Amino acid sequence: MASKLGLRKAKDSNQACSVELRRLHTPPASADPKPQPPRVLVTYLNGAEEAIVAAEGATAHGTRDQILARGRLIDTEQMFCDGGEKWPVVIPEEELGMSFPGIKPKKAEDKPQA
Repeated sequence: MASKLGLRKAKDSNQACSVELRRLHTPPASADPKPQPPRVLVTYLNGAEEAIVAAEGATAHGTRDQILARGRLIDTEQMFCDGGEKWPVVIPEEELGMSFPGIKPKKAEDKPQA
């Protein structure tokens, strides 16, 4: 994971992102006999922090996807807030089932039932 984050291509693709690698303190072996899984502490541009635990079988790609998804959510939240909208956006229940212009209904719904 660390090697992928430090690649020149990764840094060039997002100059706003900075990567700082540090080893986090782990408790002494006598205090906790179970080994602790590795974790990634991410601080996003808005100051939010998230600890991502690398569970058994987790991949660097999966962790990357998780970080990117959270980043997109933060970006979306910021766009709404910059536009003067409240966050989170609450969509009334009755609007969830409404059709939208430009979206075709499913063909099965178009056909009358015999």
